[in-house]
Amino acid sequence: MNYFSTKSYSYMQNYFTVSKMFGCLYVILGGLYMVVTGKGKPVQFTFDGSKITLDSLVMAFYYGIYTYNGWSSVAGVTEEIKKPDKNILRSVILSLATLTVLFVMMNYAYLTAMSIPDFILSDAVAVDFGHEVFGRGKIIISIFVAMSLIGSSLSTVFYSSRLWFAAARNGQVAEFLSYIHKKRMTPTPAVIVEEYLYSLSRQEWQ
Repeated sequence: MNYFSTKSYSYMQNYFTVSKMFGCLYVILGGLYMVVTGKGKPVQFTFDGSKITLDSLVMAFYYGIYTYNGWSSVAGVTEEIKKPDKNILRSVILSLATLTVLFVMMNYAYLTAMSIPDFILSDAVAVDFGHEVFGRGKIIISIFVAMSLIGSSLSTVFYSSRLWFAAARNGQVAEFLSYIHKKRMTPTPAVIVEEYLYSLSRQEWQ
């Protein structure tokens, strides 16, 4: 999609972003259902048993940065944004505020159906939550997760290919990565290289 058209990519990215939001709301509604029906476990936000050490603080910051790191991608695609002097700041503030609210509400929802140890040890929290709350309806959460991953892959290639393009234009990497397709007006070589590197990373993780 990044290869063929920037406009088509933006439409697809918007679609998957909205789908991701609906997935978050689906989980939140599941937690609300557990609370309203009285089936949910009592949720206690406590730090009992936690140890404040240098290692734990580093890991806490790491997970926080990883979770909210999407804002940094906006700065890498400045040339693709209309009125970047205004819209970049707006998008960062709006997205971080929205994500913070959604993530807090989702974590609360998870804890209505899962104990803290189960929450920590789970390899797929959303799916385990769906199994406890929705039964067979957990497949819907799996679909939302898959759509979220597709959207994340699209945005990663879009952002990273623009970094290759800018670096090549500045003479920091091979010049051919700064070439643009005449008809599609996309940085085709940079997109292809990034797709290749991204596929290698997926194979490594597998």
